[in-house]
Amino acid sequence: MKKEVSRKDVYKKLLLLLPLIAIFAVLSYFYNVSGFLQGGIIDERDLQWWEYTENGIIKGTESIYIQGAKNCWLLVHGYGSTPTEFSYISKAINEETNATVSVPLIKGHGTKASELQKTEWKDWYDDVKKEYEKLEKNCTTINAGGSSMGATILIKLSQEKNIETLALLAPYTEAKRKIDQWLVNNAAGVLHYVKKKRTGSINDPEGQKQHKTYWNFPMVPLQKSREEIENAGALTPRARKLVVIISNNDTVINNEPAKKFYENFMGTKVFVALNNSDHVMSLDYEKGKVAEILSENT
Repeated sequence: MKKEVSRKDVYKKLLLLLPLIAIFAVLSYFYNVSGFLQGGIIDERDLQWWEYTENGIIKGTESIYIQGAKNCWLLVHGYGSTPTEFSYISKAINEETNATVSVPLIKGHGTKASELQKTEWKDWYDDVKKEYEKLEKNCTTINAGGSSMGATILIKLSQEKNIETLALLAPYTEAKRKIDQWLVNNAAGVLHYVKKKRTGSINDPEGQKQHKTYWNFPMVPLQKSREEIENAGALTPRARKLVVIISNNDTVINNEPAKKFYENFMGTKVFVALNNSDHVMSLDYEKGKVAEILSENT
């Protein structure tokens, strides 16, 4: 005769299985949203989606340079982004003020995400510094504006170089969600990258269409650059004038550090909080307002 299995025994077996089910669920989640066990195919989505130049650059993501007067603007895109995020702002500033505007493509960007994986803070900072020094040869004054990580890099650069107006657009020093920051700091080597659902955090569908960047967001360079990012975040910006623009609905960064940059700066300063834009405000619904603020403070 078969031994009858009691309901209590069934429950016991199920309880033993619960930890395994939970582990499987967590691993499945990270497999679907990140590069967990998929580090070797980080470039696959971009290669299928974008068109490339003969030089291996995603078409439309090249550096922007608009010649104008000797009052200049250096605009620096964010981590994982490209100069396309300043395509509207750069033209608007030039048309309104006749300033020369330069938006360099930073090392590791605009090609393949695997190339960005090989870079870190020093690579990005050196590129921005070189571009400043190029402008320095012909410009009487240099204004600088950065988006996200680009803003953080410029805070560091402002300690070494003279900047007339420094504009910080949603400066990145830490993620909005603590779990996201923890994963970058502690699990980047396992997760590798985040699979993005959209190319950028932009509410305006037209802005989404214009924004060209990687579909997978590399985590390792942020982990490697954590110390430099934190050090830059502890600095007080230096410039004749400071402009800080944040979005109250930013889904990417913690806005509190941006407020501290503004509070600690002792010179002429402007603070603006937007309500209809997400993180990449330079391509969002209020891009016109952002361009107007930068133009007015040229």
